[in-house]
Amino acid sequence: MNADQLAFNVVTFERPKQAQRCVNSILDLWPQAKIYQADNSREPRRLNGVHQFWHIGHDVGVSAARNHLIRHTREPFLVQIDDDYIFTPEADVLRLAALLDENENLALAGCKCRHIRGNGRTGWTKYYARVRLDGHKLIADRPGEKYRRETQGLPWYEVDVVSNFWVAKRRLFDNMMWDERLKIGGEHADFFQRLQAANGDEAMMARILERRRSGQDAPLVPIQDPGRLGVAFVPSMWITHRKERPGQYARFRKRDKTYEQMYRGMWGISRVDRWRKRKR
Repeated sequence: MNADQLAFNVVTFERPKQAQRCVNSILDLWPQAKIYQADNSREPRRLNGVHQFWHIGHDVGVSAARNHLIRHTREPFLVQIDDDYIFTPEADVLRLAALLDENENLALAGCKCRHIRGNGRTGWTKYYARVRLDGHKLIADRPGEKYRRETQGLPWYEVDVVSNFWVAKRRLFDNMMWDERLKIGGEHADFFQRLQAANGDEAMMARILERRRSGQDAPLVPIQDPGRLGVAFVPSMWITHRKERPGQYARFRKRDKTYEQMYRGMWGISRVDRWRKRKR
């Protein structure tokens, strides 16, 4: 697997310093990487080292920016990147792409996220889960050992959702895109739930069709492709995330709860039950 088979898709918004640091970290590891930038900042700025740049309008949202990058790249694998990530050798995107290439049923693979806060403290996000709908409740559970797999010495888990950093086969987007109504917040869960529907989850598809029959706007209904759009979580890898929210960015970021509520309304979800919030 070579880096030229991957499109490194970076959405940038009001954080040019952090975004340039992200691009530099990619090029340090893969000097020939093709990095594509979609900027929706008020004052667009092309980053040094990017292969292609688009200013797609101010504050169109992360979903619209991601869709633009998907439509305007051609590589067989896509790497989704937030502009405050830092790449180290532990984020082995070539190995993630190879894992997908070696497994016909997998379309997307992600890993852990190592956070570095302003005070230098480090924390981890190990968000990977099996997800199901139970009426108006969304339930997320950690996968057990029966979901553990191994490919050429690399352990991974079959899951329904991973964090924001991942590698995907281009075929994933043949019939699926991001819902551009969700600018920041809720877009992640919405995308993975529609992916579950496309991969054969009957409850998720039934909820989508219910919305359509009731006259609600239900765009981007996926064509089912059961068993070929699986998601993998690789516990031995991680991306570094330096949490920084400069003033202009922070003002827009505060809207995420509004869009989270929009997402829940779209799916008829009144409660989310996650493993990490349950009493032990």
